[in-house]
Amino acid sequence: MVNLEANFQFNYENSSIDFNFSKINFNTPITGVFGHTGSGKTTLLECIIGINNINSGYIKLNDNDLVSDIKDTVVGHRGISYLAQHTYLFPHLTVFQNIIYPLGKKGQLDYANQLISMLSLSSLLSFYPNQLSGGQQRQVALVRALIAPHKILILDEPLSGIDKAAAVKINKIIKKHSGSLDKNVLYVSHNIYDLAKISNEILVIDNGANKYKDSTKSLLLNSEFSIAYLSEPISVLDSPTQVTNHGRGVNLFFNKIKVTAPNINDPNEANLIINSTDVSISLDKVDNTSISNQFPVTVIDIIDFPKHNSKLVILKSNEFILQSLITTNSLNLLELVVGEKVWCLFKASSLIS
Repeated sequence: MVNLEANFQFNYENSSIDFNFSKINFNTPITGVFGHTGSGKTTLLECIIGINNINSGYIKLNDNDLVSDIKDTVVGHRGISYLAQHTYLFPHLTVFQNIIYPLGKKGQLDYANQLISMLSLSSLLSFYPNQLSGGQQRQVALVRALIAPHKILILDEPLSGIDKAAAVKINKIIKKHSGSLDKNVLYVSHNIYDLAKISNEILVIDNGANKYKDSTKSLLLNSEFSIAYLSEPISVLDSPTQVTNHGRGVNLFFNKIKVTAPNINDPNEANLIINSTDVSISLDKVDNTSISNQFPVTVIDIIDFPKHNSKLVILKSNEFILQSLITTNSLNLLELVVGEKVWCLFKASSLIS
């Protein structure tokens, strides 16, 4: 696995805004980069790629300083492939010609053809970009970025304008690309759900600087992060402990939690994303209910969540930690305190990726 390090300062000419990215290290298969619009995500990417020339500091790829090495300061010679928010397809080239453009005469077409088939682009190969929808253009640009020679793949909002079915295929392709081909991926999005589904860790950018960096599960359990950046906290459970088939799909077991889902790709690698508002708390087990997931947990923390004038209750079992967002009235009614044994309940309708 390659290693990318960045520690630099940058500012645009005639701008008073300073960007200060301090001691960032990208060394997991898929690193999510999260931040709201205008936070500095794209600026960070364009500095790493070489579109922006940094004012001071360093950017290193496997200990090779990309800034001081004259050859590697040129965009396209840094071992980085980039999918920008704008697709930048050549309007005078067909879809197929756009896809294979970075391969040159010596490029291998096998991988390109495989991706074309997976994304159902075969019928569009003779079309020109202006004959495609925005989502189709984005998929063509993604295939081009995937097959271009690189060590690092940077994807800026890769699911923008993509429908749900295509998004599932794209995430599957990206996971396989980073795993079997040993490529690092920087996956940039303002959508925390997209990042929760695919990232090993997440870097948070805010006001032109890096604020947090942690494993995906740990970051989403960080209440300071949730309060500052999310409309509601979420929890992620990955890698089900058991998968069984039923007539119309699969049963996924995440330790005590059972979720029934339609047929999905790679169920053994599925993630379960649970919204905190979907998690209820009871002092006792509830009988005669349609809610199949209920199990004993311990309250380990109670935190104010100002956005909803609510309370975030952190619940722990032997196998996992979940978060429940409840009203202050509910907290007072139940008289919940840290250390109390309660029952956790939620419907099996949480997000599966």
